[in-house]
Amino acid sequence: MGVKKGYAAASLACFIKPFLIGAAALELGLGSSGSQTQGFLRFLIFPHIVPAVCFAFLSWEEEKYSPFRPLAALVIGGSDIALLASIPPLLATVDRTALEAGSYGALARGGLSALVLILIDVFCLLLLFMPWRKKQASKET
Repeated sequence: MGVKKGYAAASLACFIKPFLIGAAALELGLGSSGSQTQGFLRFLIFPHIVPAVCFAFLSWEEEKYSPFRPLAALVIGGSDIALLASIPPLLATVDRTALEAGSYGALARGGLSALVLILIDVFCLLLLFMPWRKKQASKET
């Protein structure tokens, strides 16, 4: 009953997500360094730790903590929907967004952070809903 490496990797990736979200928000000019909005951004980012904790428990004992899977999927799926919904308005006003971010380079770094966030979420969702997991579980029983 050792540690499941896929879930451990997903937990680590989910623990990295809040830092990427903060970096993307700062690059997009949503909370300049030292501004009072940074505390509020931390408040908004904190729930992203939930999937990391769920994956940590799943890595230790998957069968016992399998009820955590829907919770992790809900938080990750909701996160992706919100992130994807925020992209069209930003693209519609690229010049204004770049002005708020400070430069096109900062906007590009924010976009790269958003892309990495989506890739992390896709990895985590694939891990939660892998079709071959059911085949593997049926072979073990």
